[in-house]
Amino acid sequence: MIYDAHCHLDLMDNMLEFINEIQNSDMNLFAVGTTPKAYSREIQFCKNARNIHVGLGMHPQLVSSGYDDMQLFKSLIEKSHYIGEVGLDFSKGEVGLDFSKGYIQTKELQINIF
Repeated sequence: MIYDAHCHLDLMDNMLEFINEIQNSDMNLFAVGTTPKAYSREIQFCKNARNIHVGLGMHPQLVSSGYDDMQLFKSLIEKSHYIGEVGLDFSKGEVGLDFSKGYIQTKELQINIF
């Protein structure tokens, strides 16, 4: 049995095609939404897929609306079967948040949320 333990369906250009392909295969996957809104969409698209398990997540690079995303995240926790780690790859000397040039504008938001 093949199992993909970390997949972001919402970042795929061909998400519905990919979901159909996985449903018709022997592969299983754990998909983690990168935002609470993405999780909600993925749950709907995958509700009949026996081999796709969707987890709630929020990626630091995609934190933008902050409060709204966090409120939605909190409301979905009770409904979610899985909560996945997204983009917080910790290693020695690294905090897992992204303060690079492209995401520096969300630095305070990332710190507050994570």
